[in-house]
Amino acid sequence: MTAAAVPPEDSFFAVRDRAYELADTGRYKDWSFVAYALLAESFPPLMIKRLNSDTLAVMMITRVCRTKSIAAAPVASRIANWLGRFLPRPR
Repeated sequence: MTAAAVPPEDSFFAVRDRAYELADTGRYKDWSFVAYALLAESFPPLMIKRLNSDTLAVMMITRVCRTKSIAAAPVASRIANWLGRFLPRPR
């Protein structure tokens, strides 16, 4: 089997796996942002639409996004507070 003849199921699972990887980074707010990132990575729009129709997968991806972003929020605020000591204050 050549690279061009990838079965559709394998392509779908590749898109789904990459969506979970992106959600796990904590950089995305929810599924819609992950979907745009998948488009930017040149995944086929048809596969992204198919994943969008899988409501359970979309719910889980959104949950992963929110869990990761909530966990990262305290760290981000501590960094901002720390950096604030070195930045000039507005007058």
